[in-house]
Amino acid sequence: MKLPYVVGVVGESGVGKTTFILNLLPKFIDDGFNVGVVKHCMHGFDLDVEGKDSWRFVQKGATGVLLTADDKIAIIRKPVDDILYVIQNWFAGYDFVLVEGYHKLHGIKKINLLRKDISRNIIVEEDELLCLVTDFNINTAHVWFKFEDIDRIYQFIIDDAAKERKDVILSVNNRNVKLNPFVKTLVRNLIKGIVKSLKLPDENITSINVSLYEVDNK
Repeated sequence: MKLPYVVGVVGESGVGKTTFILNLLPKFIDDGFNVGVVKHCMHGFDLDVEGKDSWRFVQKGATGVLLTADDKIAIIRKPVDDILYVIQNWFAGYDFVLVEGYHKLHGIKKINLLRKDISRNIIVEEDELLCLVTDFNINTAHVWFKFEDIDRIYQFIIDDAAKERKDVILSVNNRNVKLNPFVKTLVRNLIKGIVKSLKLPDENITSINVSLYEVDNK
C-alpha cells in the first residue's frame, strides 16, 4: 500500500496554522484527493470520557483501545517515540497528510508560516523546508508566497509531490531507522531484484512492504 505525501505546516503560536490548513483542504478535496490531518496538541487533549467503557478499559491497564462505529473509528493509545511511523502507517493509502506543528519532526517537507508581528524567524532546517508563507515581502533564496496565494501554494505542493520519489523506509520495533544513501540503494536493489524474480503480474509496482517477525514464546 502506498505511503502518503506528508507535509508539515509549522510556525510560532498565532501565525494561523489551523486557518492555513483549512484554506488548503478544499483544494485537495475538489481535485479528488484523499487527505488526512494531524494536529500536535501541545497542551494535551482528552478524547476519552470518565465512566465510559473505553475509559474503564484503560483504567484496567489497556494501553490501546479501538473505538468503531458505522461512520468512524478512533484509536486511543499510549504515545510512541516515532510519530512519523504512526502517520505513515495509519494513513497508508491516503494521498496527502497535512501535519500541523511538529517543526522538529524529521523526514517530511515543511511549510514555514511567518508573520511580521509574530515571528520572522525560519524555524525549519533548510533541507526540509518546502517553502515560506508570509504576510510581508522577504529577501530570501527560498521559495515563498503570501498567505493569499493559496492556489499557487496548493499547486506548488502538488508539483513537489508529483516528482519522482524513491525512498526506502526501514522500521524496527515500530520506529523508523534513518539510512544513508548507500544502504538505501543496496536495500532497494536487493528487494526489487527479489520481487522481479517472482514474475508477478503487476506491471507497475509503486511500493513494496516487507515485514519480518521474530517471536520468542519461551
